Amino acid sequence: MPTPVRLLILAQTEPCFSEKYTELVCTAGMTLDGRWIRLYPLPKRVLSLPDYHKYNFISCEIYKKEASNDKRPESYHVVAESIGNVKPLGDNQRVNWSLRRRFFEERNIPIYTRKRDIIQAVEENKFSLCLFKPKAIQQFYAKPQAADFSKKEREIIESFYEQGHLFSLLQNNVNSDVTFKRIPRKFYCHFTDDEGETMDLMVLDWEISSLFRKVRPACSSDEEACAKTLGKYNGFIASKDVHFILGTRNKFHNIRHAGGIRSNVNPWSIISVIPFPLPDDSGQMLLEL
Repeated sequence: MPTPVRLLILAQTEPCFSEKYTELVCTAGMTLDGRWIRLYPLPKRVLSLPDYHKYNFISCEIYKKEASNDKRPESYHVVAESIGNVKPLGDNQRVNWSLRRRFFEERNIPIYTRKRDIIQAVEENKFSLCLFKPKAIQQFYAKPQAADFSKKEREIIESFYEQGHLFSLLQNNVNSDVTFKRIPRKFYCHFTDDEGETMDLMVLDWEISSLFRKVRPACSSDEEACAKTLGKYNGFIASKDVHFILGTRNKFHNIRHAGGIRSNVNPWSIISVIPFPLPDDSGQMLLEL
């Protein structure tokens, strides 16, 4: 039976394609009592869902599906029509970083700082979501990817239109501007942990790809748009107290947990970049409004 929960949304990944759901967004949040929850699979843009964003509270009903191939501890199916009661963290829509940091602190959320601890957690299937603080970030960077969709992805998109999903959305006046366009870059971050171990993790945070899409129309090329996007994120390195929300990809989580032949694969990705302000000289948090 589904269980009602109240979540603070802390991560939404760039949508990916699915034959069954058309398009999926991995969404992660935290309950008021400090439990990590992953809502997956969730075809956010394809359903008539309320508009919610990172650092919004939502109410919903979740349940475990026994037949699911997603055995990650925090993964739950969600009753899509139960999503509602969307409210920002705080009394208004101001970006109050003090409240955001306090949300974690008041719940004593562990902050991981070592690669070996989070890898061991996967091997023992203890957790698949966590808050991580790198010792040093060397750089955010990007690699090219094909701007065109694969044959399988094109088939999924064509099926979406042929089955009348878009017409249904238009009739209900929701998400009528569902467009499918891949950005020609994949984003990564190179950083070290407290023991000097290096990691190069993919940044799947929807915010970084959204920034690329936002700046691209005013740029003369993809390269210029990529440089502007990376410029903002690399600017965080010296000016912010950067934390990551890390999440494992199901396929690689299962491989690592099973000790398979590809057990050297790092299953973790950066699903949310959190640029907390640095403390000022008096030790008080600076607010970015």
